[in-house]
Parts: sequence; structure tokens; C-alpha cells
Amino acid sequence: MKTLVVILSLGLIISNVDAPSNNAYLKSKLIPFYIGNLNTAGEKAVRIPSGSAKHTFSRLDSNKGFYELLDKLFRDQQNGGDTVLQASAKEILSIDNKMVALMLYNDRRKISESIRNRRAGRNTAQINANWDNACFCKTDANHQWKQYASWPCADHYETSVDGYTGMIGLGNYFLSQHEVDKVANLHEKRHFYGTFIHELTHTQFDLVLEASLGNLSMYGDDGDHYVDEMIPSRNSAFNEAIANAFANFYIKSITWWTEVNKNKFQEYKFPEPVKWLNENSALIADVNAACSNASVSLKQHCLTQRLSELRVAGARGVRGSQAIKSYRIRSIPPSILLHSEMIQTSIFEEYMRLFNSKTLMVKAIQRVLKNKAASTSQDMFGMVFKEMVRSAQTYKNPSGDSNTGKYLPLAILDFYTGFKIKDKETLALVTGQSWDDKDLKIDFYFESLRPNRLIKSWEAYSQKVNGDPKNPAWNESILEEFAGFLNVVPNKRVGEFPVR
Repeated sequence: MKTLVVILSLGLIISNVDAPSNNAYLKSKLIPFYIGNLNTAGEKAVRIPSGSAKHTFSRLDSNKGFYELLDKLFRDQQNGGDTVLQASAKEILSIDNKMVALMLYNDRRKISESIRNRRAGRNTAQINANWDNACFCKTDANHQWKQYASWPCADHYETSVDGYTGMIGLGNYFLSQHEVDKVANLHEKRHFYGTFIHELTHTQFDLVLEASLGNLSMYGDDGDHYVDEMIPSRNSAFNEAIANAFANFYIKSITWWTEVNKNKFQEYKFPEPVKWLNENSALIADVNAACSNASVSLKQHCLTQRLSELRVAGARGVRGSQAIKSYRIRSIPPSILLHSEMIQTSIFEEYMRLFNSKTLMVKAIQRVLKNKAASTSQDMFGMVFKEMVRSAQTYKNPSGDSNTGKYLPLAILDFYTGFKIKDKETLALVTGQSWDDKDLKIDFYFESLRPNRLIKSWEAYSQKVNGDPKNPAWNESILEEFAGFLNVVPNKRVGEFPVR
């Protein structure tokens, strides 16, 4: 006999009364379903209704992670709602502005191997019929949770499935390990919900791999990717990077909006690539068999060959083999460095941080999707970055003063790629985009702002830290000062370097 659900009077009420716009929007776009028994073929996916209905699963300890998450997403602040999480989720869902199914799996009991190995193909889910094709990812065989089925994952569907264009799957074993009341640290409390935001981002658009990859894996011959790796597919790096950036912005948002006011700058953890640039750390790339006789189109994905042709020496004294090569980050050209998911993550995250806005990033992505360009396997980073510059033209700072925000994204890109983008021609090469648009007019950045403001600020910081302007050092205060000069960050004094 199938175990379906237990309805208790203690269940969460998702109310229809007048609610803040964020959670009201979420109720209309993010629709939760519950799967009670993963081992039963054809088990029904039971919709958790809104309105005056209660949760359709028991408020028992095994489901505590579920109702904590739903409380935070759908309740008002006085009754357990998390307004920051709600705002982040709403902003992301507004990219596609379609319904997304949130599949909640009861995976606390051991799951059969056949079930654990199942993974949905795109455009095959039948949400209201049964869960057999629902978005579901097994844990890695070596993971401590290997007896449990569900690792957080998500899909986007090119055509709607039962009215939904995206699906996210979460298991209560994962949620129970991240219950907020088990963790004291402010940032750690939000890391699970950061994972949720990351996966939610993947429901908004497809990963369209470059056609030029051919049979080469997006991750290279080893089929995996690492935090310090440059992978063959820049589009795959983009797909993870934009999800990382929204998640990181959410995780760190409480620090920016509350702790910064207390001058507790040290509580903000800077992106890892800042450390890499300061230490000239090594990044890795696979040596791929398909690249031994690469066509012209495939060659752009053959990173070790490209670096060899550019006479970029391998890094000594760090990991390397016949299958993997290592290179010092400062020696890697920007167009290749952007094959790193973490470099792209930092660019997107810094953009949202300095403008204190997710909306500008959302608008940039929406314009790319609206133009249908995102379905053509073109370079997503370049297309979205150009729209980031265009979005920045409309920025209004909190003081309402005029500003020249469109130049700030150019500085962010330059900062995280080692200050090598010296002119418009190099920018075009790095992004794959033309920059002659009359509405952008970025020549002034390269003719004056970059050499006279940005680079001088970088040299001044290097002098301060290393005693030599030509011995480079990186710190976000360089970008903050430049943003202040552009009047993006109000009341920022030029030359001020916050204590970190």
C-alpha cells in the first residue's frame, strides 16, 4: 500500500490574505510538490496547495527541513518568512517569469539502486502524473550520503511541461542537515538557502553548449570540473557562474546591508580570485585527446594548446600530469581566463555588489533571452556582459545623483582578468562582441578613465601594500574607489581604502 501523506492541524497555512508582493509573487510562480515514497514506481507527486490549505505532509521531524523552507518562502516576516530569501527568489524567477515546480522528496529511508540511478531527461517530466521523470539527482557514490537519493538539482524546459518551464528537486535529508536552528553563524545559516538560490537560477534558462565543442565534453576528458579549473566550454562556466553569483549575493547580503553599517568590513569574505591574483596562484586545464587534431572551430576550446601557442609557460611546482596542465593566473590571457567559472562568478557578483542590485543583472539576462540569442550556442558571457554595460546606463544611485555607471562593468572585467584589457579591440576579442554601438560610447573609458583613474588607483594600492606600484596587488577597494568617482557609490571619498 502506498504511503501518501498525513495532514495535521499544525501544518503551515499559505495564506491568500494581503501579503507583501514578494511572497505573493512566489505563491503564483513557485509551486511545491511532495513525493512521499521514492521506492514506489508511479508514486504521485502531490501538490502542496496555496490558499487556506495546509501542508500535505506531516509536520514530523523528518520533514522539518521542508516546512522551514516553505515557511521562509511563503509566510510574511512576522510568521517566519525570510524577506531577503523571498526577494532573491522573486528576482530570479522574474527572469523567465513562468511557473517552476519545487519537488520535495522524502528520501530519509534507503533508496533502491535503480531509483538512485534515475535522472530525468529534458522535457520529459510529468509533474501531475507521477514522479518517475521528475528532476532528480543522485548523490555521488563516494559521498557520505550515498545511501540517500537526492542531491539538489534543477532543470529548465524549452517548452512547458504541465504548465511549468522549470523544476527544482530537493530531498529532506539534505534539508535536515542544514536546519537553521542547528547553526549559530550568520553566514553558515544561509549557505543551504544559497544552494536553493543557485539551483533556482538553473530553472530560468537552458545551458546551450557551443556547437563548436563537437564531441568534446564541456568539462574536458576527465568529465569533471574543479574550483581552480578552466574548462573547454565557456557557456558551461557561465551557467554555473551566474547561479553562483546570485547565491553568493544572497548569502552575503545580510553582511552588506547590516554589518557594513557597523563598519564590520572584516566579516565580508571576498571572492577567491582576489586571493588568486594576489598570490599568482595556478589554475588548471585538461589536456584533451580530441584537441590533438583539432579543427579551427574546436581549437577555441583546446586551452592547453592555445596557451602553448601563445608561449604561456606552465606553472612549476604545482599539480600537473600528462592529462592536466597548470598555469599562473597572471600569465593567462583574459579570453582564456574566462573559461574559469570562478572568474565569471566574481565578475557577476562584484557587479551586483557595487550597484547593490540584482535587478540590473536580471535585466541584462532578460534582454539576451528576449533576443533569442541564448538559444544559438553563442558565447553567453559576452552577450550578457554587453547587456550588463547597457543596464548600468540606467542605474540611479540612492542619492539620485547623476552618474556614469556604464563604465564600471568594464573596470570589473579588467580587474578580474588581470588588468590586461587595454583597448576596445581587446575588449571585443575577449567578449566576442562589437563595441561600436552609438548608445554605449565607451571610448572615453579607454582614452581617459582607465589610464588616469583605474590604473593609477591600482598602482597606488600596489605601492601601499607592496612598496612598489609595479609589484601588483588586488583589493576590491580599487573598484570601490573607481565606483565612487563614477558616483555609483554615493558619499565615497576618492582615495579611501577601507580597513579589511
